[in-house]
Amino acid sequence: MKASATYLMVALLVACGAPASVLGSARRELMQGGDGPVAAPAGDSACLTPSDRSGYACMMTPPGLDAMTVHWLLGPVADEEAEGPTPGEGEISVLLNGTTTGWLSFAFADEALQMNPADVVLGYVDDEGTAVVKAYKVLRKAISADDEDDTVELTGVSGSEVDGVTAIEYTRALDAGMFPIDPTAGPLRANAAHGADGEDGLIYHASNRVAFTADLVTGEVST
Repeated sequence: MKASATYLMVALLVACGAPASVLGSARRELMQGGDGPVAAPAGDSACLTPSDRSGYACMMTPPGLDAMTVHWLLGPVADEEAEGPTPGEGEISVLLNGTTTGWLSFAFADEALQMNPADVVLGYVDDEGTAVVKAYKVLRKAISADDEDDTVELTGVSGSEVDGVTAIEYTRALDAGMFPIDPTAGPLRANAAHGADGEDGLIYHASNRVAFTADLVTGEVST
């Protein structure tokens, strides 16, 4: 089915109040269409929980990690002047938001419900107000500067820390790192974590972490 026809089908399903699972199947067909990948418009109601942040499509709260939300938008975004992130084809833009003045991280893992091995992006805002955001390949429970992964290029990096809330933004390629991401494959193995207040840098997350599965098309999560 041509992308234009499938997009119309998605719009009709949204208007009819179709469940997220049905919308997700239609969205996946749209993304796999012969005309090439098509991004979900920001705020797309096909997501289980549309993002409340400008320019992003979906959002989720990692299960059991109520202090943190993850927002994302799959590329390509046709309008490069659009408000918010503009990921290209084969890219994903991510916003991590957490009620902490410490670090935030989001990762895609090799095994279900495991924190490692995984491709992790970890970020924080330092004492000078500068966003420090880097990609790491995590092969064990610990992480160090030696684990930094320069094969995962991060663009559009920014961050803020206001009134005890930290926000980290970045864009990365879907096919980079140890574990390439295929949004059309259904639920993906993911994990998220955050540091306590004031914990900037590579500091152990204690109990502030969770491993789960996430569907980047529908926004559904489970453990």
